[in-house]
Amino acid sequence: MKYQKECECCGNIVTAYTHNLNRPLVEALRKLVDFYDIKRRHCNLQGDLNLSKNQYNNFQKLQYFGLVHRDKEGWVPTYKGNNFIEGKIIVTGK
Repeated sequence: MKYQKECECCGNIVTAYTHNLNRPLVEALRKLVDFYDIKRRHCNLQGDLNLSKNQYNNFQKLQYFGLVHRDKEGWVPTYKGNNFIEGKIIVTGK
């Protein structure tokens, strides 16, 4: 979904897009958390996880919710991501 608003200063259209946390994204996060619990190292999505094309293409959206972090070594779940998978917190949006 997207929201549009006209800028009061310059008249340009400002657009904001929203993203939803859906089942395939949560399943992909679960795979990352399981991988990290076992290996205790950064993850390469293509080499280490068996993700569907949809999960792979949309994995970066998990960053919008603060559930994963990526650096030059690969992907890791955040503290928030681990707590979400363990059922300790609810994630709604950023």
